[in-house]
Amino acid sequence: MRFVRALAALSLVVVCWVAFEFAQPPETMVAGARVLADFQGGIEEPLPWELRFGHRVRPDRPHPRSRPVVTTAPPAATTTAPAAPPPSSTTSTTVGTTSTTVGPPTTTQTTAVPPLASTTTTAPAGAIVVNPGANLASIVGSNPAGTAFLIKAGTHVGQSVAPKDGNQFIGEPGAILDGNKAQFAFAGVAANVVIQGLIIEDYTNSPQLGAIHGSGSGWLVLDNEIRYNGTAGVVVPPGSLVSGNHIHHNGQIGLKAGGANVVIDGNEIAFNNYQDAFDMNWEAGGTKFVDTANLIVRNNYVHDNHGAGLWTDYNNHSTLYEGNVAINNYGPGIFHEISGAAVIRNNRVEGNGHRWYLGGLLVANSTGVEVANNTLTGNNGGVMALNQVRDSWVTKNLWVHDNSASYTTGQTGIFAEANGDVIYGAWGNRFDANAYVAVSGSTPFRWVGDVTWDAWRAAGMDVSGSFS
Repeated sequence: MRFVRALAALSLVVVCWVAFEFAQPPETMVAGARVLADFQGGIEEPLPWELRFGHRVRPDRPHPRSRPVVTTAPPAATTTAPAAPPPSSTTSTTVGTTSTTVGPPTTTQTTAVPPLASTTTTAPAGAIVVNPGANLASIVGSNPAGTAFLIKAGTHVGQSVAPKDGNQFIGEPGAILDGNKAQFAFAGVAANVVIQGLIIEDYTNSPQLGAIHGSGSGWLVLDNEIRYNGTAGVVVPPGSLVSGNHIHHNGQIGLKAGGANVVIDGNEIAFNNYQDAFDMNWEAGGTKFVDTANLIVRNNYVHDNHGAGLWTDYNNHSTLYEGNVAINNYGPGIFHEISGAAVIRNNRVEGNGHRWYLGGLLVANSTGVEVANNTLTGNNGGVMALNQVRDSWVTKNLWVHDNSASYTTGQTGIFAEANGDVIYGAWGNRFDANAYVAVSGSTPFRWVGDVTWDAWRAAGMDVSGSFS
């Protein structure tokens, strides 16, 4: 009982941390990151990129059989100053509403540098040891809720488990769950499940379902390598935390989530839908989030997915995208679609959108979105917005400011297939104080039609911006 109470208390801490962080300015979020780091083992200082994401497979977890080699190395971190010093006015943004005080923020523009999550896993005292060859489902079934299990190093074949409330599954270095085409590794309606330190591969579920598929609440998915599964790698329920995982080469999509208070922090998500077996227009690529509230997606390195990198699609409200690095995804690096208020800030977005859709960063039929202090380089356009006939969802009160964009194809602006009489005026969509560097094309902007920089400014956009 003491363990169950402790785990319940931990869940409360995570929920409180989500609520606290979402209300704080960026500089205070370090404290919340420390809470996460302490929970995962006590990482006290940030480390450079090559130590965070320079590995594709952890050296203590060799592949059990030959796999394609992942060759994309993470880019070097840089810091970019704003195009012009911000005025003394400050920005006050409340996520979850459509009201925003006009004026650029006083924070500086910095390249996102995801933190290193702990790779050390320690099972609680009294954890039940599970050796290769044992029937994990049977062992879980014969023990009460709240039991912890230590998965020993080696390959555990064909294991599928329906966890009980409060179960913990902790992997030793080198512990592999090889599904051998089973449907799932962990799935069910339990609450407060912990899955940490495992390699999970070769599970083949139905489309949209994951090798890890939580339907309860409060799942913690930490420091795993989740790879080469047939459809989705991970699907988590409300109140979940997904951190420090390497999620790659899954057949359809890397990560999905729904519900309130989900945090996605410090993961590498790469090369999903790598065989192009699923349609990007439907659901494929790096991530997809549906029906969320207070979603935080932060400090993730999302690259080379065959589809969108980070994608909120339908009825997502009070979303925060911050400090992510999205590179070479087929679709937009960040895509916020048919949803409500969001803040998209301090992300690094490079080389996206050349295979599917518009822009390196795309907002479609969503109201109350702020896009600020992002660095966009080499994408198929800069920050783009789209308004189509999508029931009552419209692109309204979009504020794009203090971003840096460089591109040779595509455009920045708004493309309207519907509501053209109001989307360019009464609905309050605006761009300002953005810096455009080395932008090619005679009409690199979209406002009513294809327009030049001078026509863009004449329409009232980027009056305080720069073009070079």
